[in-house]
Amino acid sequence: MTMKIIVSLVLALCLTGCVNNQTTYHWGNYEQVVYDMYKNPGEATADQQLTKLRQDVEIAASKGKPVPPGVFAHMGMLYASMGNSEQAKLSLNEELAHYPESAIFVDGLLTRLEKGKE
Repeated sequence: MTMKIIVSLVLALCLTGCVNNQTTYHWGNYEQVVYDMYKNPGEATADQQLTKLRQDVEIAASKGKPVPPGVFAHMGMLYASMGNSEQAKLSLNEELAHYPESAIFVDGLLTRLEKGKE
C-alpha cells in the first residue's frame, strides 16, 4: 500500500510540473516574424517587422517578462537593412546588455556595420 501512495504522489508531482505553461520570455510575434521572413521573403517589409517587434518589447515590459534572445539583434539587422546604422547599433548593444553571451555574434554584426559605413 505504501508503494502505491509513493508512486501516486510522484506521478501527481510530475503531472503538475507539466501543466505549467508559463514561459520565461514574452515571445509575442518574434518566431512568426522570423518564420515569415524566411518562408515568404519580401512580403513583410523591415518596417512592418520592426513594428511587430517593438510592440512585443513594450508588451514584455508591461508584463515584467524579458524579451527573448535574438529580438534586439534581429531589430538591429532590420534597422541596418533600412540604412539606419545608429538605431541598428543601439539595438545590437541592447542585445549585448540583455544577453552578454551573444557577444561574439553581435560584435561581428557591429564590425560589419562599421565596415559598411566606410
